[in-house]
Amino acid sequence: PIQDYIPENIMAGTSEGVQLPKITYFGIRGRAESVRLALSDLAGDGKWENDVVAFEDWPKLKTEGIKAGRFPFGQIPGYEDDEVSGLVQMNAILRHIGRKFGATGEGAAEQARVDMVMEAVEDARRTYLKLIYTEKLEADKLEEYAKMLSDTTVRGGGFLAQLERVLVEQSGSEGKFLATKKGPSVADYTAMDLVQAIVRIVPEALKPHEALANWLSGMEAREGIKKYIDSKPACREVVNGNRLG
Repeated sequence: PIQDYIPENIMAGTSEGVQLPKITYFGIRGRAESVRLALSDLAGDGKWENDVVAFEDWPKLKTEGIKAGRFPFGQIPGYEDDEVSGLVQMNAILRHIGRKFGATGEGAAEQARVDMVMEAVEDARRTYLKLIYTEKLEADKLEEYAKMLSDTTVRGGGFLAQLERVLVEQSGSEGKFLATKKGPSVADYTAMDLVQAIVRIVPEALKPHEALANWLSGMEAREGIKKYIDSKPACREVVNGNRLG
């Protein structure tokens, strides 16, 4: 594995003998970028490690990782910190990070809302990935996808419109956070990742959604996230494994 984005002051993955949060994934955004955004914001610069795996190294690493229990389902992203190891599945990782850093909501109602938004984002992500991997970003399919983003009358459509409605119901027209009152939750990070990916292929997607655009700008301006994005890590240059999007 190689190191891509390495926050300042990282030394051998530890800080005073404590295992820093480490995310292991390919050198693309893919299924790990929401975790990287969360760690940038919650753990802070110099407090997490981005372990980038070259595609050609994955078969050997996968075999070794399964045997060692590092990748129990033979997949990445993989995650470890001072409390857990051998943790895979993006949303499981996000929820663990959220519990670790207090970003899963306060009380049962907020926590349920965080889960709801995360699952809605996952549904929308599947539609996006179908466009990328199955339909290969074909022009007619992209045009159809762009139209359905704000059209709630289409089956499976209206994701951006629905997300904005949830945002406004939660925090008003200023649009700070999707599911919580006092700070971002893991729902914000996974939604941010997907919305950024959507805007790359549909640049005008947020034009009808001012509150959602303000929310995204606010998330991108958060100190840790801004520093991570501004460092232009190579893993952010490619979104998907087939290099589309």
